[in-house]
Amino acid sequence: MHNTIEIQHPQDDSVIKFSPKHQQKLVFRRSRGFAPNYFFAEELSQLNKEKNKILSLGGDLKNTFAIVPNNHVYISEYIGDLANFETYERFENTVKSYQEIFNFSPEIILKDLHPKYENQKIISRFEKKSAQSAKSTRVEKIQHHKAHFASILGEKKLWKSEKVLGVVWDGIGFGTSTEIWGGEFFLFENKRIKRVGQLENFAWILGDKMSKSPKISALSIFLNSEEDSHEVATINSIGQSPMKNEEEICEAPKVRNQNYLKQFFDENEWKIYTNLINKSEVKTSSMGRFFDAVSFILGFEKPIFFEGESAMWLEKISQEAFENNIKIIDYLEEEKFENIPTKKLFSRILKEKMSGKNAGEIGLNFHYTLIKAIEKIAEKNNVKELAFSGGVWQNALLVDLAIDVLGEKFTLHFHEKLSPNDENISFGQLNYYLNYLKFEV
Repeated sequence: MHNTIEIQHPQDDSVIKFSPKHQQKLVFRRSRGFAPNYFFAEELSQLNKEKNKILSLGGDLKNTFAIVPNNHVYISEYIGDLANFETYERFENTVKSYQEIFNFSPEIILKDLHPKYENQKIISRFEKKSAQSAKSTRVEKIQHHKAHFASILGEKKLWKSEKVLGVVWDGIGFGTSTEIWGGEFFLFENKRIKRVGQLENFAWILGDKMSKSPKISALSIFLNSEEDSHEVATINSIGQSPMKNEEEICEAPKVRNQNYLKQFFDENEWKIYTNLINKSEVKTSSMGRFFDAVSFILGFEKPIFFEGESAMWLEKISQEAFENNIKIIDYLEEEKFENIPTKKLFSRILKEKMSGKNAGEIGLNFHYTLIKAIEKIAEKNNVKELAFSGGVWQNALLVDLAIDVLGEKFTLHFHEKLSPNDENISFGQLNYYLNYLKFEV
């Protein structure tokens, strides 16, 4: 007997794991059995006194959307990456289905700051409909990482807290016309949100190609200082080292490092990539690309087949070192900084690799150094509460180290109902609007 009934809302399997040491819950995908779900049953009447009907579009990757048709917030099931045509059709059909179920037509639409997200195509449909009915539909833009921060503030009910430091680390998100964000620190204080730190910028080139080729991220970080960029550019332009002889070249750490990286590129690649990096006006603070670069240096030398592959590999070899109870080193222990010094940390990792140190140990030290960097920035901002969001926080080792190092000094907030990845963007956009944007002056 064959079932011919059409599935109205197909759902993927939900994926949840627990960190090995502290058993911290980590949601990778919230779908079957967990979605759609709702929040704000009590708070919404105060947050949305106007009873506006709101549609929050979420992100482009790992998409979910959220709606406010009544006194509840409903978050859709995991839909996926909207660059895929069939997935985008599913997105549109699911939004339409929710409209029918809840007799819902949005008066306010919340979208990402990025102007070319696929889900923004749907806005024209609602604008056309509102024009026909003489009802205006208002569209509000919300920056990607602020939405992440707002999501964890909303899930953990932290909007009434006096002071919270948000650690928002992921792959990429539109920051400004010249900056791609991804390694951010936000301070929520006195009902205000401000960016108080970041991973130091490096050049962003070639769009998605950089996201799939870890060696490009490694080269970009290596070249991100003016001094090194000039040196390598000189070497490339004349085909000779500015040094007098080969012994001096070998004795120069920067040139040694440059020569080490150069072996992974053919002549044309090296020339094109270094030129693009040196001339790039677009910079990024992407923690995801930083993980790619470190993974590459430590042995992950192939192109990335699926999102997060290199970071997962790095987590695995680092976790093995962690379980061996080796002494852990903070590579930036003596450094004072407001922004995590990308170049200094990367240079230390490269030096350790070239000295022959075990890749897993270096990877573990890298994870630990990032956690100690959070501690420094938290102490500088005099906070007692830390909130974590963004796809990087699916890293179980990073979470366990955060609990180990920061847990006694600070109150830590991790996503447990929602995934830390872009699935939470729709909920974050809604939180940002209701709790913050409406009152922003």
